[in-house]
Amino acid sequence: MLIIGRKRNQKIIISANIEITVLEIGRNRVRFGIQAPEDVRVHTKLQSLPEVQVDAKAEAPRPAGPGETGRRAYAAGKS
Repeated sequence: MLIIGRKRNQKIIISANIEITVLEIGRNRVRFGIQAPEDVRVHTKLQSLPEVQVDAKAEAPRPAGPGETGRRAYAAGKS
């Protein structure tokens, strides 16, 4: 496991076409924005909730629910 510290608005580059941006840092959570091609599937996995699959071709953006992050919550960089 690679552990990386980042501040708000800093990015992590996964490959030439995948970026993760730190959007918010709260008391007990961190919100990320994931920018990737539409054909790249983004999944999240939390210990307390079942795995959630985030569809890259999601309908209109909506606020993220518990355990949901990524493309559905931040489609095209908009919340």
